[in-house]
Amino acid sequence: THFESAYEVYRNKKTGEAMPIALPGFQYMEDGKRVKKDYEGPVLEPYLKQEGDTLECFTFEESGRLGMTPITLHLPDYEKALKTGDQIISVHIPAEGRMTPELVDDAFRQAEEFFPKYHPELDIKAYMCGSWLLNTDMQEDAV
Repeated sequence: THFESAYEVYRNKKTGEAMPIALPGFQYMEDGKRVKKDYEGPVLEPYLKQEGDTLECFTFEESGRLGMTPITLHLPDYEKALKTGDQIISVHIPAEGRMTPELVDDAFRQAEEFFPKYHPELDIKAYMCGSWLLNTDMQEDAV
């Protein structure tokens, strides 16, 4: 699978912290969620504004919502860790009851051992897990 998303990931070279940076071309509502069909309120479209070695951009909150205030990255401190088109592996979490952090960690560990050994030709940039259980919009709708 190739990475296709509304963001790219930058990694701080010193701390290793990964930061999703919103890409232009996507619109968000005032609450930071993606614009829904028939929405008529104000929208924000993220932008990337590079001046010298700084990048003004938008990132996402832990909830997955877009932060409404731009941030500035000092580019020499960051590297682009994941961009559109990069090779990724979607990891399945076995259905053994609850989706615990330990099961997720174990699934990622197994993938990181398996793929380089049996598919060394793949230039894997990330392992991802997608599930409706992780969708914060659905969690809020259920409340």
